Order: sequence, then C-alpha cells, then structure tokens
Amino acid sequence: MAQPSLLLFLCVTILTRTVFANTDGVIINVTHLPEHCETKAVDGKFVAVHYVGKLTDGTEFDNSFARGEPIEFELGSGRVIPGWEEGIHGMCVGEKRHLEIPPHLGYGNEGIGPIPGGATLVFDVELMRITDEPQVSAQDDSYPGYDVYQNFGGDESFGEGEEQLAEVDLSSMQMYGDEDDGPAQWS
Repeated sequence: MAQPSLLLFLCVTILTRTVFANTDGVIINVTHLPEHCETKAVDGKFVAVHYVGKLTDGTEFDNSFARGEPIEFELGSGRVIPGWEEGIHGMCVGEKRHLEIPPHLGYGNEGIGPIPGGATLVFDVELMRITDEPQVSAQDDSYPGYDVYQNFGGDESFGEGEEQLAEVDLSSMQMYGDEDDGPAQWS
C-alpha cells in the first residue's frame, strides 16, 4: 500500500490538474485529458474547437456539433471572447473542458443575440486540431462557412466559405446616456 503522503500528493496533483481558475477568471474543468499530448494550444497557433454553449439555466444558444463543423481561429488574435482565449489556452488535441465564463470575459453587460447582458456562459469544448496555418479556405467546399451573425439570430447570410469583417466608423456618431440609463445608444 502507498504511503499516506504519496496518496495525498497524487490526490492534490489530480485535483489541481483537473479544475483550475484564477480570481474573477474562467473556471476550467478538464473533463477528458488524452493519454499523449505532443502539442498544446498557444498564442499564434490556429485551433479548431467543437463546443456547446449554454446559459447557466441550461438554455443552449450555440452548438458546433449540431452544425457538424468546429470553429477555427488563431489563438491570441482576439477573434473570440476573452474567456475562450483563456479557456482554450494550453489544451491538447482531443482534450475536453467545461468552461464557466464570467460576463466580463464573455459578452459583458450588453449581451448579443440570445445571450442576455450580464450572462455567465457555460461551454463544453473539445480541441480538434492545432496547426500553424488555417486549414479552412474559401476554396474548400468540404468545410461549410461559419456565420456568427446568423447563429445569433440574424437574418443575413454571407455565403458559404466567405469571411466577413465589418469596420464601423464611430467618428460621426454621438453616444448618449450612461451606465445608469441602460445600454449606450447611438444616434
């Protein structure tokens, strides 16, 4: 039988490896860790992630598994919410995590589409691949396009495989109201 100090060390090691969070940050629970991990997700690498996104009441707002396509993005590029940047960083291919993302690392007090302002987000994520270059292109018809606007209740479609980036010039707009009056409004 193992010595008590060795058992205690192993238990603490397993617990700290499985659930970790920083103050006011993402709560990360590793639900599956592959036996071998040769490469970890780090800033500058392209990652493909399958996920199910829910509110804390269990309401599902997005599901890449149902669409049959993971989302691909460059980690550290700011293309996803900060909670995802933090929650995906350090994952291995095949690893699964349960993320609880506080509002300030998600969509804040404003929310977006079916996600209300101030919502804590819950994601079950699985890292599918890590590459140096994006694996999806407009010429790759086998990989359907990802349309965030449409997934969040929009009625505009940008077409399969097209990436849409919007630039908004706020210099001619005036903002009125303040935090006590509710969300900012533009005129």
